Amino acid sequence: MAGLAREQLEAGLPEVFGAPKDEGTLELIVRRPVENERELLDEGELDLERGLIGDMWSTRGSSSTPDGGPNPEAQLTVMNARATRLVAAGDSLERWAEAGDQLYIDLDISEANLPPGTRLAIGQAVIEVTPAPHTGCGKFLSRFGVDAQKFVNSTVGRELGLRGINARVIQAGTASQTSPSGSPDAKERAVTVASRRLVKTAFRLSHVPSRAGFASSGMTAEDSSLQTRMNGDADRGAEVRRVVGGRRGAHPQGGRAGGGQASRGPSDGGGGLGHG
Repeated sequence: MAGLAREQLEAGLPEVFGAPKDEGTLELIVRRPVENERELLDEGELDLERGLIGDMWSTRGSSSTPDGGPNPEAQLTVMNARATRLVAAGDSLERWAEAGDQLYIDLDISEANLPPGTRLAIGQAVIEVTPAPHTGCGKFLSRFGVDAQKFVNSTVGRELGLRGINARVIQAGTASQTSPSGSPDAKERAVTVASRRLVKTAFRLSHVPSRAGFASSGMTAEDSSLQTRMNGDADRGAEVRRVVGGRRGAHPQGGRAGGGQASRGPSDGGGGLGHG
């Protein structure tokens, strides 16, 4: 599916800027039992050691850790629901899930608003934003297009957290997208800034950045390489299915078990920060 053009993406920024800063809602929970598979959950269990129970993070290695094991700084990935809607060109949750993140929240996740060390209360659980960078990988590129990749990975895009942020669980508990009755409930879905680590920043969200702000993604010279990666990943779409009552425990036997100013700059491409 073709992604939106750069001009269309930039035109949607005012809506992204309108995200609440202190209290928002959990719009979607996605579990990745294995690579290229997605399960849309009504609720999910967040665990100190395993992250989202049943997600492949706990068994997926990372080149950013000394032993090659899961990166604890990227236990969870969180994306702004408004940015997701923009990049995915609509409200299809199945399309949102292809981004490869686990939690999609209606909250301003910019570095100015949620610097590393900020803690968010989500249902019974508490998570903490980490400084580990989260950038679009080859699969994001193949699913949403070159313009979307450059858009989220630009200097301004990273400061806004358009591709998302990494986090870790510091208090286990249940995160719910819907109320126990199955109907949306603002209280059940609340996402609240529990504590914020204040940092000095010169960045301001008082205006929509100019096109020049997005021209600094550092990827212009790599368009041909990006296109090659896109072609190579073209057949790696994600299988998406909805799971009713996401509190089911680990994946079946034999499957996958289920902070000063820091920059969320470019990733080293290490596994474990990826999107599956």
